[in-house]
Amino acid sequence: DHTLFAKAEGKIVFQTKGPYNRKYVNVM
Repeated sequence: DHTLFAKAEGKIVFQTKGPYNRKYVNVM
């Protein structure tokens, strides 16, 4: 989990989807 980097940036959700497990960063 990369949720530890959610500090100072608010809540950052890292999701892995796609055939190549590409990382999508959703800033809430």
